[in-house]
Amino acid sequence: MSATLDAATLLLTKALAAWTSRETLLCFGVMALLVAATPLLRTASGYWNRGLLTDAAYTFFYLGGIFSFLAAAPLQRGLNALVAHYVPFLRQDLLAALHPALAFVVLFVAMDFCSYWAHRATHAIAPLWLFHAIHHSQAHPSALTNFRFHAGDVFFRTLVQFVPFTLLGAPSFAGVPLLWVTVPLTVFLEALAHCDLGWTFGPLGAVVVSPAFHRVHHSAEPRHHHRNYGIAFSFWDRLFGTADATTARPAAYGVPDMEVPESFLRQLAYPFVALARRARGTAGAPVRRRAS
Repeated sequence: MSATLDAATLLLTKALAAWTSRETLLCFGVMALLVAATPLLRTASGYWNRGLLTDAAYTFFYLGGIFSFLAAAPLQRGLNALVAHYVPFLRQDLLAALHPALAFVVLFVAMDFCSYWAHRATHAIAPLWLFHAIHHSQAHPSALTNFRFHAGDVFFRTLVQFVPFTLLGAPSFAGVPLLWVTVPLTVFLEALAHCDLGWTFGPLGAVVVSPAFHRVHHSAEPRHHHRNYGIAFSFWDRLFGTADATTARPAAYGVPDMEVPESFLRQLAYPFVALARRARGTAGAPVRRRAS
């Protein structure tokens, strides 16, 4: 009994530490502001729906530290142990000699570049698309849709970003990790991009992903598929030929060619069930979007 209580106490302590960390509190504040403001900025029709509750479950799963405690932290520890044992030369801390402000810019741009290509891979590779399709299954995008990601999808992106992050290091300013800045900033930009607003950001939209730019990526229309992959910066799409400058609101969102369940728990199981069906050659396995 004592061992059980000690384990429960440790679990609660770690959960509270995750929920009260500065970056988590900032992220929750950003999300609360966007969720409260979005219905006031556009028509509320279609905003309050069952899918919003599913998105809220994902938001709590990630921002609440559950995913970090169960999967992300153990994965990070495992990867760090592998690097220390087999490839210690990867730890170069290349940003250590730079001014913190410049280090922040380099880190942010480099990680976004990796995210762009990881995002393209999740659309181009059939098994990865089964996991990423969960994110696209929301027919009524909102700020909370930013967190509708299957854990397998997040795992893949973490692996893609691990090597460059290890090479560059995690710079800090006056003892404050720059992640406390990058994480809330990324959450704000990505959540705003999912708000289904017609904002283009004007000239700034040529650099930063705007809501109008990103909602094209979530369009159910085939002509919009494989467009506007940028996470924070839109210039990657222009540079690599995947940009669509359409500003009109898409006729519909979602993945109508796939039967993605709405339940949070069933969505976690969905890609594995679909992969098993494909392995057995069972009819009904979802079809991947074809490249345009």
